[in-house]
Amino acid sequence: MTAKDGTQWAETPKSEYQARRRNIVRQRCGPNRNTNMLSVLDTFKLFFTPEMADIIIRHTNKKGSATYAAHNEKNPGKKQLVWQNLELQEFYAFLAILITSGANNSNTDNTIDMWQSYSYPLYRAAMSINRFWNIIRFIRFDDANTRAQRMENDKAAPIRDIWTMLNSNLAKNYKPTEHLRIDEQIYPYRGRTKFTQYIPSKSGKYGIKVWWICDAENSHPLSGQLYTGQSSADREKNVGESCQRLGGTVQRIW
Repeated sequence: MTAKDGTQWAETPKSEYQARRRNIVRQRCGPNRNTNMLSVLDTFKLFFTPEMADIIIRHTNKKGSATYAAHNEKNPGKKQLVWQNLELQEFYAFLAILITSGANNSNTDNTIDMWQSYSYPLYRAAMSINRFWNIIRFIRFDDANTRAQRMENDKAAPIRDIWTMLNSNLAKNYKPTEHLRIDEQIYPYRGRTKFTQYIPSKSGKYGIKVWWICDAENSHPLSGQLYTGQSSADREKNVGESCQRLGGTVQRIW
């Protein structure tokens, strides 16, 4: 039997044959052995390293200081604002709020409600709501001075370095099984990017599309490819089957 797309189907399964040598797994699958005795926080830092945090902290402080300086220069008669530099420990507390809000399904709630006495106490214990708002306002992931030049060739330039480092850490600290899967994921997002997708059939119609290659046995992500738009003027077909970058990632992981 032949399908419309040319796929051949048979009533009887094909005869079994010995697996080819390149398809035989000869390594221990799962997390690296050096993570066995680590705490949850130390394990998290293997994937979101202090070097990644330092990049974000440095550019966030630069943006906050520049914005406050411009405000003070424009309004000399008003109270002068002073940007309080973001430190590493405070940045991890900021990440803890974001992760906990997602785990508690409160990531879509109004932040004012999150800081009320009836909400989860971690938010109020970590930092004030005004400080949280300031970090959200000024957080940056790259050098704004070179962003315009980099965006000429890469729409995701504002987050590309952090994204590349994250992908490297995901693959470096975990050895996958022989069962891998590639599929897309839509992150609901209505911010200003040049690659935000509009998909009416999804519950969150606006979002950022990522093609992930994951271990099919436990869903651990090994590498993600940001979808930044069509690579040509023609309509794209079978995008999931043509993720050449992810295919190359499979070879590197193995």
